[in-house]
Amino acid sequence: MPIFGGTSVENYLTERFGPLAFNEHQRHLTPDRFRWSVESANHIPVAQLDRLFPPGWFASSFATVRHPLPRLVSAFFFWRDFMKRIPLSAEFNAWFQKAAAELDTAPYRYGAHLLPQTGLVPEAARVFRLEDGLDSIVPYLDGMAGNRDGSRTIPSRNVGRWRAEESAPQPTQATLDLLARVYAADFERFGYEPKLSVAAAATLPDLSISGAPPSVRRRSFSERLVRNLMKRAGM
Repeated sequence: MPIFGGTSVENYLTERFGPLAFNEHQRHLTPDRFRWSVESANHIPVAQLDRLFPPGWFASSFATVRHPLPRLVSAFFFWRDFMKRIPLSAEFNAWFQKAAAELDTAPYRYGAHLLPQTGLVPEAARVFRLEDGLDSIVPYLDGMAGNRDGSRTIPSRNVGRWRAEESAPQPTQATLDLLARVYAADFERFGYEPKLSVAAAATLPDLSISGAPPSVRRRSFSERLVRNLMKRAGM
């Protein structure tokens, strides 16, 4: 699942069971106009999944979910610092106001990272909340595999490694109210409290971050060349 500890879980599954299907880690190397879909296969919404696979095809499914606010903050930094599709000067609250307004007309502008989680999680899936830790997935997999061959822990990967020295965004009450409306189904289905104050938002549990934030600097020649080619390719 995008921005829900997916890399950590995928790495664990690969190490324990072998290569995964329906995984497109090199997708970003293909220009937009040559891609077969607007989002990678491993981030497929349930509606599209149901069109591709007949009922009962999957023996079991599980998903990790995340509180909508930390998920949104993580998506903001990912698209700003890694994908470089959001300016470093962008203000978090103003960005979300615009991004939320575009969800109906351009839902995949930020991949599946801003889509409501409930549309990405099958109804019958076993759900694990990221805030409760990833290790609780291990006994579930033991039961499915019929053995305890894998590691007993799932280490966190890619947890905002680029922004440990940067203060977290301060969501306004207007942003929190908008978040509750946009992701109402997620709050209800996954048991998160939708009525969130600014003070409460600052104390939400989440995985710790590591690394350094990006600094404003002039791009190197190679970076400018790659960026120019990406623009020409429509990326």
